[in-house]
Amino acid sequence: QHGRVVHPTHWLIYAQVIEAELAKIRESIDWKVESGWPRTLAEDYTLIMTHFKAALGDSVSEASRDFAAAVHLLRDALTLRAPLEAVAPDAYTDLDGTYGMKTNDGAWAALTPDAAPGVSFVTHAPLEASAHPRCLSDAGFSAAVVLNTGIDYAPMDSDIVRFRSRGRAGGKHRSLVRTAATPSERQYDLPPLSRVTLERIDEAGSWTEFGRMP
Repeated sequence: QHGRVVHPTHWLIYAQVIEAELAKIRESIDWKVESGWPRTLAEDYTLIMTHFKAALGDSVSEASRDFAAAVHLLRDALTLRAPLEAVAPDAYTDLDGTYGMKTNDGAWAALTPDAAPGVSFVTHAPLEASAHPRCLSDAGFSAAVVLNTGIDYAPMDSDIVRFRSRGRAGGKHRSLVRTAATPSERQYDLPPLSRVTLERIDEAGSWTEFGRMP
């Protein structure tokens, strides 16, 4: 048999990349740890939510096992945290565009312009929504974007989805779960395989939040 020499350089580079990505989301990770999350879970969860929502959505929709461990990690983490958190406030995200829910999860295509109240469907990808005042302006929704220098907010050309959480009932949790409350973020998450129901559609300029009228 031929002997082989394996050089660990590629593992070192991989570790350096991960550390660099973790550094960008350190504020969110530290908040989780201070709130009682184990550090490893806080790091894994935040890294997955930052980079792999679309991949998880594809995996779930195709009934693939490729990302099964990551899906279970997200659902288990939120199941553990849900009883410890209050009902989430109204939280917002974009339906379309670069970071929109349709981009990460085709299930959200059910929210067409003529969708009727009562339309209900089960999600594939995990999602995050924001209750930070910077996420809304009179011009519309702005997404929290992870940069080397921290979190910034970028305007999105998209319809806005408002999540209205409810208290627990019938043994079921009906609220998004808080996963960051820092100066930069007020993030609330929903795990894959959650059922959502359209309550109503408000026209642009007909509602206000944070003193803005998107």
